[in-house]
Amino acid sequence: MKFKTLKEEKVLAMLNSVCRIKTLSTAELENFIQSYEVFSRQFMHPKEWFTTKNTAVMHTLEYMFEHHRERPSLKAVAEEMGKTRSWLSHMIIEECGMSYTDMLALVRVAEFINLLKENDISISCMSYDLGFEDAYSLCRVFKSVTGLTAKTYRKWSLKVEKVKMELGRRKRL
Repeated sequence: MKFKTLKEEKVLAMLNSVCRIKTLSTAELENFIQSYEVFSRQFMHPKEWFTTKNTAVMHTLEYMFEHHRERPSLKAVAEEMGKTRSWLSHMIIEECGMSYTDMLALVRVAEFINLLKENDISISCMSYDLGFEDAYSLCRVFKSVTGLTAKTYRKWSLKVEKVKMELGRRKRL
């Protein structure tokens, strides 16, 4: 699974360009929102990322989606199914094209993106709640998947909300 990443500098430049919302055209503001939504949409439905007909892999994916906050180990999933960890690991890579650990990190990043958009809980608190050892681990994985820091993504999300309010105000006039 390959996601479209963005350069941190590009997003920061976009954020700077919309600092003065009222001076920009409606089209410029709509383009700003669209770029955010296109980027964010790819992380919205993690269950649709992986498709397989292998029942062991399907069971593993379901377990991972249900228990990703609990730090589920591949060994525990394999034992529950009566399989070996190495066999299950091989099947996951063969069916999904990435390791169990990478898949688990992606699911956690997708949830993190939704949490960043919805509230201002500290990244440290979110990292633990999502099953990461610490905020550094979460931020490192987030940046490797998205190309952005969590702080920049959060700023972008907040700015999009302000731009939407401005567009709504303009439509009422």
